Amino acid sequence: MPQETATVPVDPAVHIERYASHVSLSWTAGSVGRFVETVRSVSADAPAVVDATNAAGRRQVELTDIDTTTGATTYVRAEPERPWTVAWERRSTPVVTLTGTPTVTTTRRVHTGTTDCEGWSRSRRARLARLLNTV
Repeated sequence: MPQETATVPVDPAVHIERYASHVSLSWTAGSVGRFVETVRSVSADAPAVVDATNAAGRRQVELTDIDTTTGATTYVRAEPERPWTVAWERRSTPVVTLTGTPTVTTTRRVHTGTTDCEGWSRSRRARLARLLNTV
């Protein structure tokens, strides 16, 4: 169970669950192609785990090898050499989950890269910073 839950009211909202050692942030997102492009801009060499309807089981692939055009990809988790991982999952509305101890900058970059959010106000960045710095 999380120690605390909170929301940062950006569009779309970032939902946060705080645990003793890490946070889990989630929000509704855009396409898998947009997700892959964003992850490559943050950590180009991150290995990825993929699940797709056209292959049995999850498999590890390079970000550049992920099928972003046919709709077969249902799940992608990027595991960069950083204190966080990030995943995209196709649901009725796709969801991105950022887990670990990401920075405010990383969170904002991944959020704005995977959504149509136009930016974060200073007060919302400060709220996120308070929530991330209490882990």
